[in-house]
Amino acid sequence: MYILKKLPAPKIKSVSVYMEIYNSSCTAYRVIISNDNLYGVEIESFKTGKKASIHDFSDTLEDAVRFTELLIKNKTAPAQLYTTALGYLSSSI
Repeated sequence: MYILKKLPAPKIKSVSVYMEIYNSSCTAYRVIISNDNLYGVEIESFKTGKKASIHDFSDTLEDAVRFTELLIKNKTAPAQLYTTALGYLSSSI
């Protein structure tokens, strides 16, 4: 028997935008940094109003920027962020 326990989301005190890029499909791609010096990524679609983010994607700026460039190149939608991140991280290990 398995029990599914929902853990509380980590509390992010404040986030700053390091880089923000808009594409032609009205989507914003952002590299963000938290006060814990962790870099994250965020996608926001202005057409659908949907937004997805991973606040603790990497501890290096280069990885976060490289991944964001991949998101922009593939025109990734917010709903595809976690699947794309899983593929990226599994190939970089």
